[in-house]
Amino acid sequence: MPNTSHTSARDLLKKLAAERILVLDGAMGTMIQDRNLEETDFRGGRFASHGVDLKGNNDILCLTRPDIVADLHDQYYAAGADISETNTFSATSIGQGEYAQEAAVRDINLAGARIAREVADRWTAKEPHKPRFVAGSIGPGTRLPSLGQIGFDALQADYEALVDGLLAGGAAAREGLALLDHHEAVRVLVPHRGGRPLGPVGRVGGGLDGAVELEIVPGVTVDVFGAQTNAAGQVVLELKPPGATALRRF
Repeated sequence: MPNTSHTSARDLLKKLAAERILVLDGAMGTMIQDRNLEETDFRGGRFASHGVDLKGNNDILCLTRPDIVADLHDQYYAAGADISETNTFSATSIGQGEYAQEAAVRDINLAGARIAREVADRWTAKEPHKPRFVAGSIGPGTRLPSLGQIGFDALQADYEALVDGLLAGGAAAREGLALLDHHEAVRVLVPHRGGRPLGPVGRVGGGLDGAVELEIVPGVTVDVFGAQTNAAGQVVLELKPPGATALRRF
């Protein structure tokens, strides 16, 4: 939606979700793997002399091959998706630390959201009866606070930097994907220090009970919740009205 603020986009998304089923896109990682990219694709000009191999760092493609990322969003919107997730699943300083790319975290998230936003805006202009939305993808870290592998403040700061980039780039929602640790979920679900609310999507995986997380995490404002299919083969996708305390399970 061209020239649409984060708040109004979120309100429209919630309104449409109350009226009909909205379609979220599929995986980015497998689509990228199908491209059979080389090291040079991940390096681009910006990281040509980087001292660590970057192949496999799919998030960095937002900076080095934005054309590929844009094409993937385009394919999902063309297939009928209402919402497309940014290519930022591992774009935290923890995730990017494996490639010595911590300094690029905000740039990756900003670019990832802008790429998806531009494609969404084109589709909305083409089909105004079916507005397209962007969800900022936030994946799990590789260090679990419950095991003492990372401090809470460090984890909070990491997610805040990620979210700042996503929202600045035009994401209408934040999406916590496959979170594995309660304290990790707290840091994603609770509104960060900037005061912006969590957007309409939230998913958890691993050993977490998503419905329980929504009840015990303070200050949570999740509107749509989904469970990954590893949760006994069940999928939950439900708009959570204000004040609701239960989610229907399918």
